[in-house]
Amino acid sequence: MRVILRFFGLLRLDLGRRDLSLDLPEGATVAEAIEEASRSLGPGLKERLLDAGRTQRGTIILLNGQNILYLRGLETELKDGDQIDLFPPGAGG
Repeated sequence: MRVILRFFGLLRLDLGRRDLSLDLPEGATVAEAIEEASRSLGPGLKERLLDAGRTQRGTIILLNGQNILYLRGLETELKDGDQIDLFPPGAGG
């Protein structure tokens, strides 16, 4: 399945890109998508978003516009065509 990660705030500036398309196995989770993106873009991505397997304080992750905190958090399963928006700490409005 294919999902799109979109980057915002300083994360977008640091990575030099707006988004990343990932091919993931069926049943992959938000955490697995971030892990795969870190393999492509470098470990700094994961370090900026996660701390000991949890979302960094101040980080906002939206799945199709809905905060993952109101779903199953990082263990939320993804579907083909899903969009994940990543806002690092300090990127909110």
